[in-house]
Amino acid sequence: MQYTEFNTREYFDKIYARPVILEAKQLTQKFSHGKT
Repeated sequence: MQYTEFNTREYFDKIYARPVILEAKQLTQKFSHGKT
């Protein structure tokens, strides 16, 4: 169970790592522009 769960987490991390970071940067930029 632990091995499968670890693989699943690492699998999703590899898939979502970049999109989440990019989305976070976009949200931060939007927030900064809106605030300014």
